[in-house]
Amino acid sequence: MAYKLPGITNGIVDGVAEFWGAKFHNSIIPQKVIYVDKNGSDNSGDGNFANPYLTLGKAMKMVTATCLHIVLMPGEYAEDVTWADRNNVEVSAFIPGTVTLQSVTAFAVSINPAAASGTWTATLRGSTVYHLDGDVGIQVNNATVAKRINLMLYDVDIESDTATDHAIDVNRSGGAGDAIRIYAVGHGNTIEGLVDYITESTDDRVRFWGYRLVGGITITGDIVMEVCFVNCGILTSGEAYGTGNVSSHFGCYNETDDNPNVHTLVADDADTSH
Repeated sequence: MAYKLPGITNGIVDGVAEFWGAKFHNSIIPQKVIYVDKNGSDNSGDGNFANPYLTLGKAMKMVTATCLHIVLMPGEYAEDVTWADRNNVEVSAFIPGTVTLQSVTAFAVSINPAAASGTWTATLRGSTVYHLDGDVGIQVNNATVAKRINLMLYDVDIESDTATDHAIDVNRSGGAGDAIRIYAVGHGNTIEGLVDYITESTDDRVRFWGYRLVGGITITGDIVMEVCFVNCGILTSGEAYGTGNVSSHFGCYNETDDNPNVHTLVADDADTSH
């Protein structure tokens, strides 16, 4: 095992490093975590800190109802990852900003859970998603979920080979009443490709805080749904909505990917119908 926990004394985080937010700050390291490392093994590994798996795909297959947190050690993980079917799985970078999830043939991450009757949540934290030309960054579908899907993104960057490829692709095929919601909280994080969202439910929702959406966003579907941006940079003329979609902007600006220093402020507005 090549990595050691910095700032640890007798198993206690000393407060210098905060790897998963407040829940890991000055606290005992939880035991029910699956670790993945570029020096690990999917054959002889068991997912423990000292004996991690090699791939995120393997870790996804090993989550259980009582072990839902996957931690990625620094490195680039090139694999088309299908998210585990279980609710509330969280994938975190051990050190934020040091992990890249790269697509291989179709997508970097695909979220399309098996049948579920209640709200279903997936969380990705502190990583970069990189999708190759023609691939999708994060794909979300609700084909067999009979209620709501929540996609939670915290300090996640999405890099694209081609600006028009879909960084986030909500490609629905489930029931019209079953919502898909995206909540993205960042600190100047960038989404290079297009955010493309097909809406079918008035309960659908898209919220971005502190992001640069330099690839723009397209909402398809004449449904009254919420799209909200707070302290965001958005591609100039990069927003497209269906009739009835409702958007809000607070503290936002328009910019171009080529020169982010050239920007114009966006007037604050709330619940603007399109």
